[in-house]
Amino acid sequence: MSCLDTPATHSLPRQLRQTSPSKPPGETVTSFEITESLPRELPSDAPFAAWLVIPARDAQEIRDYVYRAVDSTLDVVTPVGTFGLRISALVAATRVGAKEGVHVDSPQKGVLALLCFDPRQKGPLVYPLPSVFETARKAGLLTRAQQGILASNDRAPAQRYQVLLQEWADFAKATYVMPQRPRLMDALLALYVLPGTHLYAALEPPRFFDRAQRIQLRKLGESLPGQCQILLPRSHESRLALELRNCPLSQLAGDWNGARTWTSPELEGPVQRLAATAAQQHEELDLTLQLSMEPKAARRVVSEMLRALDGIAAGPAARK
Repeated sequence: MSCLDTPATHSLPRQLRQTSPSKPPGETVTSFEITESLPRELPSDAPFAAWLVIPARDAQEIRDYVYRAVDSTLDVVTPVGTFGLRISALVAATRVGAKEGVHVDSPQKGVLALLCFDPRQKGPLVYPLPSVFETARKAGLLTRAQQGILASNDRAPAQRYQVLLQEWADFAKATYVMPQRPRLMDALLALYVLPGTHLYAALEPPRFFDRAQRIQLRKLGESLPGQCQILLPRSHESRLALELRNCPLSQLAGDWNGARTWTSPELEGPVQRLAATAAQQHEELDLTLQLSMEPKAARRVVSEMLRALDGIAAGPAARK
């Protein structure tokens, strides 16, 4: 369990004081003042969790974090322990003092953040990836080229890790030094950043693994959905379209059966449903199809065409 998920950290800190009794109409962000309850210093190798204000460099940085629908959360696993950072959305905070008596010259405006550290939850310095990658590794499915890509990603954080350790040590020595806090946040955010946005797309499982690997990984219990777009016509339309890319037959059958709920009431009723055979449910299909004809006829034609595919069979009758 992440140190961000303990019962004591589920809600905002009690020492928050709302600066105005009510928000202006249409305003989503609430402004608070906080007197922090941080120790002046703390052991860098001990568990820690506290709410604090991270001063913003400018107004744009506050907007980037605060004007969000959900909190921004981050878990960073390292050889010395796991760091957690949660920045509260819709909350603008101002630090007006500290209970330990360490004050700054003027109130510090910024974002309200929960910072935590758990030295018991340690892990190797590796780039975080979905479980499907570990499944592929254990099953011996990775090619030599794929292994090289993953090894290169794991080497990237090594230098940044030393920066993170230094920033954490500096914070622990003097928690009240405000300019240090953004540096610690930057070190946490940057630890597992890849050098190039194209690398993130290359690590998307549907793109990273080839078709044979994807099929085998599904057989091993991993979920690797494809692109299965089905547009069924309503009574006043005459176009039926399918756009399938790396679409597992099981997903195709499920999406086709569910698509009937998108149609208008006069098309409801017994409709031929589909089912993927157990032996081939993980196989993939690529198909682009557009038909312009009477809606019921289009549904019947496509249903019969799909049932002719190897691995697709007639499903149970639809309920009336």
